[in-house]
Amino acid sequence: MNIFKEGAVYTSTSVIQKSIPFLLMPFLTRVLSTEEYGLVAIFISTVSIYSLLIGASLNGFVRVIYHKSSIKKFRAYVGNALAFFAVMSLIAFMITWIFDSSLSQLIGIKSNYLYLALFVAFLKFMFDMRLAIFQTMRQSFNYAKLQLTLLIIELLIVILLVFHLHKGAEGRILSITISSLIVAIISSYLMHRAKLLYINFNLNCFKRIGKFIFPLLPHSIALTLIATLDKFILSSNVGLTFVGEFAVALYLGSPVWILAESINKAFMPWSFEKFSKGNLDLVVGASYLLLIGLFIVGIIYSIFLFFAFDLIVGEAFKDALYPALILIWAGWLKLAYFLTAKGLVYSEKMNYLPLVSVISGCIYLGLIYTNIENITLMNISIYMNIMYVMMFVGVHFLSQIIYPQPWGNIKSIPAVLKISYKKIRI
Repeated sequence: MNIFKEGAVYTSTSVIQKSIPFLLMPFLTRVLSTEEYGLVAIFISTVSIYSLLIGASLNGFVRVIYHKSSIKKFRAYVGNALAFFAVMSLIAFMITWIFDSSLSQLIGIKSNYLYLALFVAFLKFMFDMRLAIFQTMRQSFNYAKLQLTLLIIELLIVILLVFHLHKGAEGRILSITISSLIVAIISSYLMHRAKLLYINFNLNCFKRIGKFIFPLLPHSIALTLIATLDKFILSSNVGLTFVGEFAVALYLGSPVWILAESINKAFMPWSFEKFSKGNLDLVVGASYLLLIGLFIVGIIYSIFLFFAFDLIVGEAFKDALYPALILIWAGWLKLAYFLTAKGLVYSEKMNYLPLVSVISGCIYLGLIYTNIENITLMNISIYMNIMYVMMFVGVHFLSQIIYPQPWGNIKSIPAVLKISYKKIRI
């Protein structure tokens, strides 16, 4: 299977699965109030925080180490990654138990939702780990089947709890929890069948994991906080209603974001394989093709959204249109950032990434906080684009120093594109 066919499988299934909030939007924005939508958004953001704390970029480590290890050694690394995950889950639970009242007040949700969010994050790790291994081993159809299983289960539960039983925001949160539980059980079984569900401890493996994880952890924390802390700031200073409107604007822009993330996941194993063979021109050429393709998709989707907005979103969320049109392009910038960062990830020299992400994220959050009294959806959308421009420029600069790639040879781009189109094959 060539890279385009394989990428199409990963991308299409990931887009479909991650587009659940977008697919449900025409219905949920007419059933849930802006405040209820805000509560759901805060819960999902809390899950993301916990996912980072207990997962600690372990899926990324698994993707990289597969290409540098035998299958026996790879299984040992997976086992130690699971042991690391178990320890981090226990630590996260203890922190939540000790500080649940303070965390609840800070985030703006009841403490029972904190424990529920931690539980969902725990479940999602097993699902994401199984997906990461499928992707790394280039088992694209198994990857697709597991993704679509989650999609079907979650949609069925949403229909039951939100639309049939009228449980509102609570029903949406429960649908996320129950569907995560079911697919986690399935993922665990698949891991067991593949002889990967074996927790063991090896000091050398732990050291290798730590060497990969800890330099990247501040970067991952920064990225997650960027994606979540803005909602917490808005929730505590402006209210859940504004958070709900902002969440809808983000979801409206999400198709391009999701496509960018899916492209990155599909492209990553192939690019690492080409890096190992020294085929840098081929990776760069393919990267330009992907950026051009996503740019065209962004234009087409912007036109579609402008004319179809009233059909997609309920009347209460009408102010989200123009911010969403701006947020679309943050997704394109995100892909540019992903593509330029690959060299740093492959070389396992990610210790500079936190510098870029922390500075960019702090500027973004600082702009929100300093203008909180006069904040608008348009302001936030512009600030987010500024942040991703800074991240892209910063990472590109560092990458060219640490793991140089022929990005700047503009005269060679047509030739590289031609080579990529004809020769990108597994």
